[in-house]
This record gives sequence, C-alpha cells and structure tokens, in this order.
Amino acid sequence: SNLAVATAWHHRSDSLAAGVALGSQLGSALGGWHALDPLGGGVVAAMLGQSALSSLRDSLDDLLDYNAAAAELAEGAGEAGAEAP
Repeated sequence: SNLAVATAWHHRSDSLAAGVALGSQLGSALGGWHALDPLGGGVVAAMLGQSALSSLRDSLDDLLDYNAAAAELAEGAGEAGAEAP
C-alpha cells in the first residue's frame, strides 16, 4: 500500500539525513570546514523535498485515478485500432 511505501521512505530519508547531518557537523566542528554545515543542510532539504514531491505525485495519481484512466485509454486505443479498416 502507499502508506507502507511512504513509511519506508520516511525511515530511509531519516537515516540518510542523520548521516549527512553527522558528517557535516563533524567536518565543521573537527575539521574546521565550516561550509559543510550549510551544505549538509541544503543536501538534506533537497532529499526531503524530492521525497515529498514523489509521494505527493503518487498520492495525486491515486486520488485522481490516473492509472485506471491510462489503462482505459490504452484499452480503447486497442479496440479502435482493431475496428479500423
């Protein structure tokens, strides 16, 4: 179901975001590379934004019944092609 997929992506993005945050914080604090902190924040924001847009697109497809409409169009095109002289 979409809920299980969304939950899996949530856990995956949380673990990836924690890794990026840890790396950027350690690099900034211990390595003296202070540009890593905002860069890590930007990477995490981009990852979360991509995940959110993907989830939104899938939910809207389900809400609008896009997959069923596409199947009906393909089925109708096949029937129309069979009836053509």
